[in-house]
Amino acid sequence: MANTVKLICFDLGGVVVRLKSGVAAELVAICPAHRQATLSAALRDDFTHQQTSFSLNEEYQRGLLTTENYLTNMLQNFEGAISEAQLREKVLSIIAGEFEESVSLLPKLAKNYRLACYSNTHDLHWQHMLERFSWMSHFELPLASHLTGIAKPHLDSFAALCNASKLGAEECLFVDDRMVNIEGAVKYGMRAVHSTAPSKLALALQDAGVAGL
Repeated sequence: MANTVKLICFDLGGVVVRLKSGVAAELVAICPAHRQATLSAALRDDFTHQQTSFSLNEEYQRGLLTTENYLTNMLQNFEGAISEAQLREKVLSIIAGEFEESVSLLPKLAKNYRLACYSNTHDLHWQHMLERFSWMSHFELPLASHLTGIAKPHLDSFAALCNASKLGAEECLFVDDRMVNIEGAVKYGMRAVHSTAPSKLALALQDAGVAGL
């Protein structure tokens, strides 16, 4: 594998970035009862294969809304129960930290491979991660759905990675915690590692033939 794979691409949330669960439920609880169903639908974040309709949150992650438009649309559901600053703080609280086990692998891997990330995310989270995590600089190709306009697992997202890196699919290894994204990467022709336990990521990469760990 070391002779064929030239680039390793990481998903961020759940693989390198620690996410806080339950924030959507917290927001729904703040919202007036008669708006809760609408808000729940707007907050949906569950990209799938062959998806044709998207929630407000997913549209924001596809780069189709500005942050101002996203927050304005979201705030309508709360009818004054939360301020824009409070909503912004809640949204940013989802980024809870980093998985040190994963972060420690990046400088080691960078000695032998080109590194990239491809995250389904939006501008608020993306800018926050760039400012908060110095290790983001290890990614030669920092890609995200709101920048490319394409969310995983759509096959065009993997094509975007290949186009940006000027590599073939067989030269890329994709690491993600969602099986639907792993399926998409494999279907496109990439090798893939399904990572659901950052503490075991190094071993999973070694099992996949990655050198230098």
